[in-house]
Amino acid sequence: MYQILDLLSKQKLKYFRYLKQKFYDELVSGFYVYAKKKEKDNDDNNVDDCVNYITRYTSRPPMAENCIKYEDDKKMIRWWYNHHEDEKYIEVYESVENF
Repeated sequence: MYQILDLLSKQKLKYFRYLKQKFYDELVSGFYVYAKKKEKDNDDNNVDDCVNYITRYTSRPPMAENCIKYEDDKKMIRWWYNHHEDEKYIEVYESVENF
């Protein structure tokens, strides 16, 4: 979160200072990104790699459509994912309102 907001603040965007403060106030845990460290060239200060990584994941939906199934007759949604920490398969079945 710090890296992307710092890079954006250097662009002198109109009203960005307000938006940056709002992010820090509302997103106290920062942005969540699951990323495995690269084996080689693991340089935390490589700005180009950081920007490429962030733009890659911010331009995609957080969940693939094939992981979401809608049951119209019950007004329920079934969705699933693999938990990154232990690769455990998690399936959730909930109402449309909760989803």
